[in-house]
Amino acid sequence: MSQAPRPRRESQVRHRRESFWQITLPMLVAVLVMGVAFALIVLAGPAGISGVADLSLALLSIPLLLLCLIPLALVVGLLVGVVFVLRNAPRYSEMAQDTSARVAGIVDDAMKRVTNAIIPAIVGFQMTQWFIRGDKSGGSDGSPPDTSDNPPAS
Repeated sequence: MSQAPRPRRESQVRHRRESFWQITLPMLVAVLVMGVAFALIVLAGPAGISGVADLSLALLSIPLLLLCLIPLALVVGLLVGVVFVLRNAPRYSEMAQDTSARVAGIVDDAMKRVTNAIIPAIVGFQMTQWFIRGDKSGGSDGSPPDTSDNPPAS
């Protein structure tokens, strides 16, 4: 008993037709183009091989050149930023210097007020201790010890 052939489905027929146009035909065209190119290279001799080698090198260099554009763009962007900063820096630098000078003046005035109030108090405290203890170890003539920052003359 033989089996009756199954009827073909429409999807199978469409698949067979599409596989020819999408797989078989492009492969045949590629093989044909490669065969013609190989024949032309062989028939042209060393000059043909050199031309194909030059073309291959150029085609291989293109992706590397495109990759080199990224650092080049970064460097150009950095240079544009530096030029922008150099053009606008003097105005802002002057503002910063003026502000720093004002702050330094305020701090200097505050420190003068603080030192003018504290140093006499410290000297008075030391003099009080000198009198209470009766410490005569100051000068050779019995004067109080020197509280200045100047080193003694020898």
